[in-house]
Amino acid sequence: SIIKLIKKYKESKTNKIIIITGIILIALVWNSANISREYKFFRIKQIEKEAKIEFDKYNFETAKILYEKAQKISDEPIFDAWKDKKNFLDKQISIMTMEILSKEFVIKKEYEEKKQEAFEFFNKDEYFKAVNILEHLLKYLNQDFSVSLNYYKLKINLDLASNYLHLVDYTNSKKYINEAFRFLKDILPEDNDYYYLNFSTNYSYGLLLFEEGKYRDSLSYYLKAKEFIEGVKAENIEAYLKLMNDISNCYAKISDFDSAEKMSIQAEDYILSFPNGVQDFSTSYQNILATRALFFSQIGEDKKSIDIVNKFFKLFPENTGIILDVFSVQVKNIKNPQMDKLYETTLLNYLNKLIKKSGNVNTMEIARLNNALGNLYVIYGDEEVESKAKSIGFYYEAEKYFLKSYEIRGNILNKENPDYAIGLNNMGLVYQKLEKYSLAEEYFRKAIIIREKLGDNDYSYSQALHNLAFVLAPQKK
Repeated sequence: SIIKLIKKYKESKTNKIIIITGIILIALVWNSANISREYKFFRIKQIEKEAKIEFDKYNFETAKILYEKAQKISDEPIFDAWKDKKNFLDKQISIMTMEILSKEFVIKKEYEEKKQEAFEFFNKDEYFKAVNILEHLLKYLNQDFSVSLNYYKLKINLDLASNYLHLVDYTNSKKYINEAFRFLKDILPEDNDYYYLNFSTNYSYGLLLFEEGKYRDSLSYYLKAKEFIEGVKAENIEAYLKLMNDISNCYAKISDFDSAEKMSIQAEDYILSFPNGVQDFSTSYQNILATRALFFSQIGEDKKSIDIVNKFFKLFPENTGIILDVFSVQVKNIKNPQMDKLYETTLLNYLNKLIKKSGNVNTMEIARLNNALGNLYVIYGDEEVESKAKSIGFYYEAEKYFLKSYEIRGNILNKENPDYAIGLNNMGLVYQKLEKYSLAEEYFRKAIIIREKLGDNDYSYSQALHNLAFVLAPQKK
């Protein structure tokens, strides 16, 4: 454009000025292009230097991104003559790709070996050993900030959260679940495990909230987990059934028994839709039946509860341990002395086995077993009509087991947890049987303080008020 102007006005009086101005402008444009090119040369070298630093730190993914950035600059037309540099950058990108694949292979191998080792400890209830292995593995992976490793970090965080939950360490469990949610953002819908990992993370948090007694919050995360697993439940049947049973249990805890029954039946129907469903998914089926029988017994639907208990023993005569809590409530209604004795033997054997397995570390399962034995001895005391001394002896035996259960709950749980209220309530019940009404009142009142926080519509709250009334009457209060 400048040259055209010079030609047009070369005959005019101002032609010298125009020509000089044109030359200056051309020089400026040319110089600007050279400065731009020199700057880009400098920028490429700077990026190469940064990439080399990352390479030396084994951050191959970051190094690859930097080399690709330099390659993009070198692809501009002004670098057409710089073929050697382009070839060099192409070679470096290839090297980085190979290093990433090689490193991921090594990490995956290390991950699989350590995870299996931790899983074996988990199955033996040796949670501290499992935690130690997983935390060392996570520390090793956290030295690398590659996005491709976030998949493994997410899964390790979920495993750690699960182990800490079994150790009733809710603080650490929550910490690792929150970390898992952070890494979940890097898992895209097109990734193979997208739906399952979203299910697992939401389910883990729901489980933690349930153990903390925050049933409504827990339910919201369970339902989110259900949305994610619905599309892949055919490949994750056991996980789906466990979730459905937990949702049913959660609905029961907030006194929505219609929804609880609906979810439970839906899970059972899914099992029965398979030709060998009862055998193939026997553990899940047992838990589903036990949960439904228990909440029916809690709301006074004894016939429905007994029908499920009888169905359970017909289908799974060798697995009475799973329906412990339900059976301890229903033994009295079934009125079968032989079954009473079988149940007592099963409970005691299972309890001793569990105590030995846990290395004398008290767990909620041990608390529940002690509770179930307490219930059984209360029933024995109620059924003993010939000798009052014998009846009282059974109640004192029940007190021993209830007290153990209460103490374990007190050491493990937050004092506002509804499961802690169960321990208080059972202590009140056994003192009521022993006619120690002032002691019973003390425990019932403490249970009511916890129960009333769940709301006036909560069934357990009305039950607690009912129990209190029974011990106030003999005291003329």
